[in-house]
Amino acid sequence: MYVSDELVFSELQKTGCSHIRRVLETHFDGHKAGKHNAPPLWVMNDARLKIGSVRDPWDWYVSLFTYGCGQHGQLWHTTTQRDFSRLGWGRYSLRALRNYANLLKMDTKGWARLYRDPSDVGAFREWLARTQDPAWFMDIQEELSFHPAARIYGLMTTRFIKVFCRRSRHLLERRGLTPAQIDDACFVDIFVRNEDMEVGLASIFAQLGRPELDADNLRALERTNTSNRTRDWRRFYDDASRDLVARRESYLINRFGYAAPPRLGDDP
Repeated sequence: MYVSDELVFSELQKTGCSHIRRVLETHFDGHKAGKHNAPPLWVMNDARLKIGSVRDPWDWYVSLFTYGCGQHGQLWHTTTQRDFSRLGWGRYSLRALRNYANLLKMDTKGWARLYRDPSDVGAFREWLARTQDPAWFMDIQEELSFHPAARIYGLMTTRFIKVFCRRSRHLLERRGLTPAQIDDACFVDIFVRNEDMEVGLASIFAQLGRPELDADNLRALERTNTSNRTRDWRRFYDDASRDLVARRESYLINRFGYAAPPRLGDDP
């Protein structure tokens, strides 16, 4: 999260947030206040411009998978390492006990096998299916097993709620959580789409009185944390995995107008 007198930028993983933060740091005096975390409630409700970032969900999952293949990221760590230090023996001690028991039997080798090759579409599809299956939620942690909303919404949407919504824990613990309830809880004023990041940032800069920072000037900046993976992320999807993301991430797809990749055999 980046905080200045003019704005608050909250960071959702794998949406170009590191680059956006670097650009904001260059042009607005402020400070970093954690990463991939929501601001306190009083900041959510103050007058500063609240900014977030999003990405095509199908592309997002491929990016998350390939990042893990480089042995990076929270999801790679929690599924391949038996880390007993992050159980959180405190307010939720019963949950910690359940997580502890799961760590003792967790299939870390099976998860590690899926992360061997970032170009392996079969491994990606198996990995994707695991991230959406409640049978594997204890391995993923992120309290998915304890959030009824995770039975309806996918990993990207649950992370979106945690970073961009007021009272996110209460929201995720609701049964039958609706898109309208997520919209009502969201405190972000403007979202920057990863696919047209510079245009989105230029609009924000113009709103904040910096029109000289237009899209062309922003495109001249080298992107931060770019991946070496192929840009054609669509090849990772067959019809089943395509439809799985369409169903589980329907909230984000509908809110931000993303379109599913073509079905196998269809013209792109």
